[in-house]
Amino acid sequence: MGFLNAAVILFYCLVSINSPVQTDFGLYEPYRADVSPSISTYPISGGLENVVNASQFKLTSSQKERISREGFIAIPSDMEQIFDIYKLLAERGQPIFVTTDSVLHAFHILYDYALRVMEFERFYSDLDLLISEMLNRSIDEYNASTGKLAKEAALRNIAFFDVAARLMGRSEDIPPEARRLSDTELKLIESHSGISPSTIFGYMEDYSQYIPRGHYTRNDKFKRFFKAMMWFGRMGFRLKSRSETLSAILITAALQGETDDGRQLMDLWDEIYEPTVFFVGKSDDLTVRHYANVAHKVYGPSFDELSPDQMAEGVDRFTQEAQNLEDPLINSSIILQGSDLAAETKGFRFMGQRFIPDSYMFTQLVHSHVQNRLLPKGLDVMAVLGSDRAYEILTGLYNEDRFPGYVQQIGKLRDEYANLPSEVWAQNLYWNWLYCLMPLLERKDEGYPTFMRSDAWTDKELITALGSWAELRHDTILYAKQSYTKITAVPPRPELKVGYVEPNPKLYARLASLARFMRRGLEERGLLLDEFDWKLRDLEELLLKLKEISERELRGEKLTEEDFKLIFEYGKRLEALNTFTSIDQAIENEEDKSMALVADVHTDPN
Repeated sequence: MGFLNAAVILFYCLVSINSPVQTDFGLYEPYRADVSPSISTYPISGGLENVVNASQFKLTSSQKERISREGFIAIPSDMEQIFDIYKLLAERGQPIFVTTDSVLHAFHILYDYALRVMEFERFYSDLDLLISEMLNRSIDEYNASTGKLAKEAALRNIAFFDVAARLMGRSEDIPPEARRLSDTELKLIESHSGISPSTIFGYMEDYSQYIPRGHYTRNDKFKRFFKAMMWFGRMGFRLKSRSETLSAILITAALQGETDDGRQLMDLWDEIYEPTVFFVGKSDDLTVRHYANVAHKVYGPSFDELSPDQMAEGVDRFTQEAQNLEDPLINSSIILQGSDLAAETKGFRFMGQRFIPDSYMFTQLVHSHVQNRLLPKGLDVMAVLGSDRAYEILTGLYNEDRFPGYVQQIGKLRDEYANLPSEVWAQNLYWNWLYCLMPLLERKDEGYPTFMRSDAWTDKELITALGSWAELRHDTILYAKQSYTKITAVPPRPELKVGYVEPNPKLYARLASLARFMRRGLEERGLLLDEFDWKLRDLEELLLKLKEISERELRGEKLTEEDFKLIFEYGKRLEALNTFTSIDQAIENEEDKSMALVADVHTDPN
């Protein structure tokens, strides 16, 4: 197809944040990694005679041949945690090779646990209170309504918030006509019945999305939180419907009130929404802030004091004004081929799922943008982010270029992401994590160690990037907007031995910058626990030391005794970063003993 000659090559060189960026969550300051690799090639004999410690390992002839050819080999292990491997090597006195996989996994642990703690200790109680208040206000609006349109819209809201309340384990007295709606909706949610029409909204919904996954399987409290937030994140009040739009206006008006103890409901909403924007991103659906601005313009500054029937009189003017707001970019709904995404899905979500760049890529790389391609691949993300090797595998092994439009869409997306400004990549932890993966997608050529110059090592780095991306999607599975295809015995104490750090200073620098950004952002909002403070500081310090060691390695300089000490004790340091003391029992279970995880990222309803 000739795409690699015509499109953006070596894209990773185009995306580099070289100066501080002011974000909504504080200042992002990048650590620099400037080194010109200058290591000469070295031969490895077929029998590994010139490998000084080959006798320490029981290698087969085929394994020796692969080491001779590729410079390295990866052998499966039955250990559940990566730090256990490093600790075992230290106990045996064997040389240690510090890899990028290990530090990326350490960041995933800190990211995931910080999110868990916030959800468990802060968001859950705020959400429970917010739901209770909104349900009571919806009942008041229903009782105050006389006209058919206002009555219907308020009834929908009672059922909408009653579903959320019961998913959280709360039961309230509501009108029987609303209870009938919420009863049927809850049966669909609890049976995970797949794609069915919603009783409350009428349109098709994928009820399999309400199966708790990610860290939300850890206990019942997480499961309740997951289902309630998934409900708020997925169910939309469409602008194309006058009744649904009035429901959204009534919700917006109700949110202008306060609790009995004087807490503003909008502040409650913000205390859940804004921290998750820092972790994942903003919703690409219209939020209460969008609707409040439009309502202020259409109804006046005291719009929340109007009766539901008075609001109903202005719903058409509101709809006309709201149509000027931004359209959604990701299809997360069940819509038919030929339907217009904006026309079908544009509208209000109470706590909408977030726009994430990889789901946008998937939306652009399946039908109908790419004819008859129903499911994307993780390799698509890496190809767009700059991996020529990922594109080679996609087209050479999987023949994805057989789908009309695929090559053109990949080229378009590469251009689009290559031209994004630094402010976009630095805006939150999710985008920044993807930015950290880009150095793994760069082919390592002249000046790098011999073992890093082969296709096998390029594949290893690609697998590392895919693994870290899977951890990112696992951690954010509740908030990230999923894309859809349109339907169609005690040994003697060892002596200090030599070791090596995988020389990828760009990655270590970017990840250190991200750790600092995360710590400062949490601190700014009063969400930084002491244990996360020192762990994020320690990870940042460790990454900067690995960056310095990598730079010395690439310049061909000898490592110091202090460098070898850090490498030798790396397993213990990783373990300290990856284990928690005061918070673990409440938010963990047996699943956390294993590194293995999986995350669903796209749905094909065909």
